[in-house]
Amino acid sequence: MVILMPTLSGYGSVQHVPVSLALVPALVDGEKYLMPDDVPQPEIRDLRRLRREKAPRAPSMRTLVRWALRCDNAEQLGHRLRVLGQ
Repeated sequence: MVILMPTLSGYGSVQHVPVSLALVPALVDGEKYLMPDDVPQPEIRDLRRLRREKAPRAPSMRTLVRWALRCDNAEQLGHRLRVLGQ
């Protein structure tokens, strides 16, 4: 017997994970509790497409340090960050 439990994925979306339980024939109703053969296939999502649809991520600390080392002063770094934010 299987139940589909909602869980958060790493990308902030909900996934339904099948969890196996001991068989209790009185509980199998086809809606909440399913037989293992009746579990629907999971949706296959293209993670690259999902990342493109989302807003771009902020630069990492490592990237910020690298940019700061390349700039001569804080004004140049600020200009680069403003250009990135547009």
